[in-house]
Amino acid sequence: MYQKDPKQGAWFQVEIFLKNKEQYTFNFNYDNLEQLPSFFQEPDWLLGMFKKFPRSKEYTPLWLREIVGRRKLYLA
Repeated sequence: MYQKDPKQGAWFQVEIFLKNKEQYTFNFNYDNLEQLPSFFQEPDWLLGMFKKFPRSKEYTPLWLREIVGRRKLYLA
């Protein structure tokens, strides 16, 4: 997903619910900080992930923009 359109970024977390071999659902967390496990909510970890997988500013949620700050890490 990230390789296809890096400007938009990718999901932070996915939950897969399996009912049986034929019934399942996916729940992608794109930008909701509160849904991430607490150990992934650390600003240093999030900044490290943003350095590895930067997005354009327009697709970066406000809470993540605050962590990135004025660093020139956004994709154009």
